[in-house]
Amino acid sequence: MAVVFVVFFAALPVVNALPASVAYYALNAMSEAQTMEVWYSPNGGSKDMIRLFQHPEEWEASRKQITVFGFLDLHLDGTPEGIYTRVGPNVLANFLSQSTVPGGPFKWLNDQGIKINLECGAVKAWSCDDIMRAVNPVLIAIDNVVKYGGRVDYITIDESFAGGMPKHWDWGLDTCNFTEEQVADQLKIFVDAIHDKYPDVQIGFWEPWPYVSELPDYSTKEIQRLLLLLKSKGVPVPFFSLDFDHFYAWQLGLDVNAELRDLQQFCRDNEISFGINIIGDEGSSNETYAYGVDQPTIDGCGKQRTPAIGAIPLAVELKSAVGMPDRLMFESWVAYPPACPIDLRLYPENLPEWNPVSHTGLIRYLAEYFRIP
Repeated sequence: MAVVFVVFFAALPVVNALPASVAYYALNAMSEAQTMEVWYSPNGGSKDMIRLFQHPEEWEASRKQITVFGFLDLHLDGTPEGIYTRVGPNVLANFLSQSTVPGGPFKWLNDQGIKINLECGAVKAWSCDDIMRAVNPVLIAIDNVVKYGGRVDYITIDESFAGGMPKHWDWGLDTCNFTEEQVADQLKIFVDAIHDKYPDVQIGFWEPWPYVSELPDYSTKEIQRLLLLLKSKGVPVPFFSLDFDHFYAWQLGLDVNAELRDLQQFCRDNEISFGINIIGDEGSSNETYAYGVDQPTIDGCGKQRTPAIGAIPLAVELKSAVGMPDRLMFESWVAYPPACPIDLRLYPENLPEWNPVSHTGLIRYLAEYFRIP
């Protein structure tokens, strides 16, 4: 573990120079031959999420990089403020009443040429016995976006195989203990129910890797097999996003570069848009999110956490592995320690973009870093 941190943090002097070099290329080099979508989803409870729709001048340059903006279904399904700490003040009523951009947040995003993604759970412990518990809030959220002038182009379903099948490592969450066939059948019901009302919405999937299933196989071949299972059930798979647990992969001694390249090639061969997320492991500040910490810490549950890699060194690692993915994701769900018993999702702060460790600042620089050969 220590050797790994020496390797990746040794790259930080180069990474720290990225803002100047990348800004140069951003102004002077247009990579017309290469295209890459950039998806941006603020941390659910970040305190300045609504400010994005009050001060667009604070993310004007990064906004030109962004092709898709992500909300959670909890943001938009009408849930009152205070019910879920993970979204904080970022609920529909506040988005509508406090945003000052022309036409409101949803229409304004679409007018900027930015599509909307809605992230949700489907097969989770709370929906095991009735998948419509997951479907209905999503339909309400889409209805609300449409009602207030916007359009939802994408839905991303969060970790249904991980949430639906028996767990093989302690991640602190219950599962449905379904077989993979049962999970796939439930996902078909979910997708069909959404498409009955909104047939043009593309619905894709998140899953974690290294993935552990009922028959442990740490290779990305397992994810590939599960995606093919969905297709065999008649479930479209237009895009797939990878939640990459780098520490677990290192602990298992996996060839990360080879595994990620293999998954990327599989997705391309099967016409699945492949996305990978740039996320920090440590959620106590902008700086720790961006750069990580190299010492173990104690979280709010009294458990020791491993050293945390940051979003910037992770970007260096991923670029060496996959080059330029189809979709570069900037999404945070890291909790602010102490996370127990309150689940706070605060960092990184979103603004302003001229702060290189804000979320939009990271996008401004790292999106161009991936485009630069």
